[in-house]
Amino acid sequence: MSSGTWRTGETKERTGLYNWFVSLATSRINAAKKGVVGIPIKADWGPCNQLIVCGDDTEIISTFGDGGTVYLARRAVKGGKEYKPYKILIYRMATAEAEQAVATVEGSFKLIAKYKGERGNHFKASITENIQNENCVNLCIYEDSIMISKYTIEKGDLDGLVEMVNNDGESLVTAVKTGEMDISPTASISFAGGASGSEVRVEDYIKALTAFETAYMNTLALDGVTDEAILTMVKSWHNRVWHTGKMIQLVIGGTHADDKEPDIGNIRSKSCDNYGIINCIVGGIDTAGNMYSSAEMAPQIAGAVAALPLNASITYKQLEDIVNVTIELTDTQICEATRAGSFVLFKDTDPESFEVKVKVERGINTFTSFSEEAGQKLRKIKAISTMAAIDYDIGRYAMNNVLGELDNNGDGRAALFSGVSQYLETLANEHVISPDILVGLSETLVSEGDVVYMETQALTIDKIEQIFNKIYL
Repeated sequence: MSSGTWRTGETKERTGLYNWFVSLATSRINAAKKGVVGIPIKADWGPCNQLIVCGDDTEIISTFGDGGTVYLARRAVKGGKEYKPYKILIYRMATAEAEQAVATVEGSFKLIAKYKGERGNHFKASITENIQNENCVNLCIYEDSIMISKYTIEKGDLDGLVEMVNNDGESLVTAVKTGEMDISPTASISFAGGASGSEVRVEDYIKALTAFETAYMNTLALDGVTDEAILTMVKSWHNRVWHTGKMIQLVIGGTHADDKEPDIGNIRSKSCDNYGIINCIVGGIDTAGNMYSSAEMAPQIAGAVAALPLNASITYKQLEDIVNVTIELTDTQICEATRAGSFVLFKDTDPESFEVKVKVERGINTFTSFSEEAGQKLRKIKAISTMAAIDYDIGRYAMNNVLGELDNNGDGRAALFSGVSQYLETLANEHVISPDILVGLSETLVSEGDVVYMETQALTIDKIEQIFNKIYL
């Protein structure tokens, strides 16, 4: 089924439900689908050029190791202090130069690293006598100095060796028979030839985005990249898929050098001016002292945004494991950044305990060109998360219960309106939206044939973000 946005006078070729989101923000908590983050990475291990779903840090490391920009996928899964994303969609980019490392025992067999990448060059194998059976040998596989697997086979049983290695679900190598010579003890057999193919270009990011376009996710971040050609391409892709129903919030940032000049970050925000794009301009420092530019913070911010319930705001929220900022903005600079649509991290120091907490100044995106139909509410990340959830959920409802099922008459439309109303009433009960819900036919457009024009009102309930208190003494 197709979905997306529409405007008065516009028609669509495909069957589907098209939501028109004006300044009336709509909201819902969707625990089953919230918290999905996408990120392309470069790595020296793991499946290449395909989407892989990981649920936690351990799974990321076991799948992709810890080289390249894997550390940014690991930052994404940390998310916020309170809420973590439940799934990370990872696409390892690798060029045609990527190769698997290989170790060869001449005349007998060769061992091949399971995945392409330089990590395989750290493997080595040894063949030793088996002290319990003189007709057998031990094949040991090492990564650096650590043994990662061991197999005991008969010296002449090459087929058995290949079967044993290849049937080991935890093995990091595969085996291929290359001859008939018996296996004899060999002190050390080095793996070589592994290449990661990490010199990726714009076209490699295009392939990654093409893959992400087929999947469900709430947010997307890049792997710290700030190349202008790549960012331009990604923003163009984002604009296209957003209007075809893939309402993914994109999180970007700048280099360490950019972060030292907040005006550069603000210019970046103004150039986006898009309520689907979040631009961070302040970097962070973790508990280990590692410094991350705002572009490197983008994956973790994407994780925090994706994981946040729709009845909560990211304003004043903390990020997991971030204890300091790389650049501390002044009050004036923070105000300028807010007006520009920049996402800012700041240090909040307790005046009594002197405990420092790094928090989000305001949960806003880069949208600043407000109009009668696109008001200031659309600059709030909370409202945009709401928009995306409504689009996805009502679309799914229509696909499963309405399209091709209900008659386009009074009874059929009443059933459609009833389903949408029940959905919104559930949200109102969770204090996500106001109980002032309206669902019905458009008063200006005629529903006929196979087309229904609806109008829906579901007003968001804002969180308190500013307090003005007049005190009488």
